[in-house]
Amino acid sequence: MFWFTLCAMTHYALGCPQWQDPSWNTLLPPGATPLARYSRVFGCVEGNTTFYATPTREQCAQWRSQVPDDFRFLFKFPREISHDRLLTGSETAVREFLATLEPLADVLGPFLLH
Repeated sequence: MFWFTLCAMTHYALGCPQWQDPSWNTLLPPGATPLARYSRVFGCVEGNTTFYATPTREQCAQWRSQVPDDFRFLFKFPREISHDRLLTGSETAVREFLATLEPLADVLGPFLLH
């Protein structure tokens, strides 16, 4: 009984490492943008590109406007933090990264260290 109760409380989300792929054009439902279309089928996405470049706050706000409230973004920490600095002395860089992602605060899932 406990196992069933625990499983019933767990939320799983299925997603991919990207939300845009030309071969998906005929497979995803209609929508205004590739992200909006993707988020109608999947519950999360890995933000792999943040490893290489941090989006702008404006871009984050646009992404937020395209997904439902229960959608989650899983972003990678920037390479500068995880690889170049090896997490040492990264407090300012982490704060700046999180401040940039602030428009997505209510739809952030876990962060990935690559």
